[in-house]
Amino acid sequence: MDELLFARAQMGLSLVFHIVFSVLGMALPVLIVAVEGMHLRTGDSKWITLARTWSKAMAVLFVIGAVSGTALSLEFGLLWPTFMRQAGGIIGLPFALEGYAFFTEAIFLGIYLYGWDRLTPKAHWLVGLPIAISGMISGAFITIVNAWMNLPTGFTTIQGPDGPIIDQASADPIGAMLSPMVWTQVPHVMLSALVAVGGGVAAIYAWAWLKGRRSSYNSAGMLAGAAMLAIAIPLQWVSGHLSTVKLYDEQPAKFAAAEGVEVTGPNQPMRLPLGIEIPGGVSFLINFDTDTVVTGLDQIPADSQPGKPEIVHLAFDAMVASGVLLIAASALFWFGVWRERRHGKPLNLPTSRFVLWLLVLSGPAGFLAVETGWVVTEYGRQPWVINGYLTTADAVTKQPGIGVTFIAFMLLYAALGTTLVWVLLRLRSEHPDAAARARVAAPRRSGRKGLGS
Repeated sequence: MDELLFARAQMGLSLVFHIVFSVLGMALPVLIVAVEGMHLRTGDSKWITLARTWSKAMAVLFVIGAVSGTALSLEFGLLWPTFMRQAGGIIGLPFALEGYAFFTEAIFLGIYLYGWDRLTPKAHWLVGLPIAISGMISGAFITIVNAWMNLPTGFTTIQGPDGPIIDQASADPIGAMLSPMVWTQVPHVMLSALVAVGGGVAAIYAWAWLKGRRSSYNSAGMLAGAAMLAIAIPLQWVSGHLSTVKLYDEQPAKFAAAEGVEVTGPNQPMRLPLGIEIPGGVSFLINFDTDTVVTGLDQIPADSQPGKPEIVHLAFDAMVASGVLLIAASALFWFGVWRERRHGKPLNLPTSRFVLWLLVLSGPAGFLAVETGWVVTEYGRQPWVINGYLTTADAVTKQPGIGVTFIAFMLLYAALGTTLVWVLLRLRSEHPDAAARARVAAPRRSGRKGLGS
């Protein structure tokens, strides 16, 4: 592996790891605020129990995410000095604003955790609002940077020793933040966070339900997660369509790779896994006309294509397949809720094990969609780090030893991941169901000991 490959592998590993915490940091506070609001509205203790339980996990995820995010920011300067030299004056503003949002989230998170038994219920709920808002804004500013990399604006170029380079004196950070890709990419990322976390939370409690732990606490957790999923997933499909059309307009190489279009022409089929094709599907997707001409990879120079377009296509198919599963799980779950409500069932949850298993699968499907979506976005932009202006090969550091930092960061993420799993397992012992089972099991263990003695 050469230095470029090591650098790309390290950045890819960092993004794959950190994006999970970014998504959770954006959407989990929204869900916590929602269930705490339900407690204020209804007075039902199960909602506040959910909020308390999730807030502990939120604190742990915030800390791990802060560490992995700091490591990721270090990698920009460590691995890609040319990129930072050319783009630093442009992307510095959204990065700085993201920092302010992050600090706001951290401050109010501390007050929120400390204030459970020290603030009035309404005041405590109000403290949660800035956490939810700043978490979403933080993710939006980072996505703005990525949108600029996909379609850079807000500068002019000057002639450098090896070709045109960005003129720092002409940098317009506000103009850069208004790149045309922002208007589709930012909503898509925000909605993907809501979908992934909603599906993930619903999956956890659906699994408990299938295991026979049919408490009001678990039903409330499942309903809360499924409600977020039901709100976000239809909007995500609309956002996904608009994002795909924007790729067709602005990034034809990425679009052709994602859709598997090899030869330019109209009536392009939509190629699905297992060799399934929908005649004219891709052309129709653009503007509802199968005669729409789509630029194929045959019209794009080889040095302007991703190294392996089939990877982009596979990732795109996995993202779409995950979305289909999520929308099916959500629709069937809420149809089941409606049917049970008609029959007067007290918990209003579907009894179909098939539907509940679909909901369990929606947990990993949501995060798979996030990961594969970023593969499409990042790998699909190759060979460019700043689309059309700076290649990844030109941006990478010329210093040796990247292999050593790659191993170091792998060890860091392994340690963080292990710590996270250990802490979450510890928190699981404080789960209301776990406590209830422990109380039931204790007399039995005591009785067996007495008989033995």
